[in-house]
Amino acid sequence: MSTTRKLLLSFTKGGHKLWFNKYFLSFLIFAIYLCFFDQYNVFTQIKLSSTIKELKKEKEQYQEQLVEALKEKKMLEKDADRYAREHYYMHKESEDVYIIEEVN
Repeated sequence: MSTTRKLLLSFTKGGHKLWFNKYFLSFLIFAIYLCFFDQYNVFTQIKLSSTIKELKKEKEQYQEQLVEALKEKKMLEKDADRYAREHYYMHKESEDVYIIEEVN
C-alpha cells in the first residue's frame, strides 16, 4: 500500500477524529474566511499598516519644515531688509552684490 493511501485510511478510521469534528471544521472555515475573504483581511491590514508608517514619516517631515518656516518668519519679522538681501539677492541701485558660497 502506498503511504498516501495509508494516511487516508488512518484519517478515516478515527486516528485523527479532530479533523472530522464539526466544531473544529466550523472554526477552521471561519478562520479562513476572516483571514482571506473578510473586509478586514490580512492583506488589507498589512497595506494599512504600511500606509500608516508612510504617513508618520510625512508628518515628521512636515513638522521639521514647520520649524524651519517659523525660524524664517522670525528672521523676516526681525530684519526684513537683511532677509530680502540674503534670500532674494535684492540690492539698492548704487550697490554691487557679490555672492560668496561655501563649498563643503
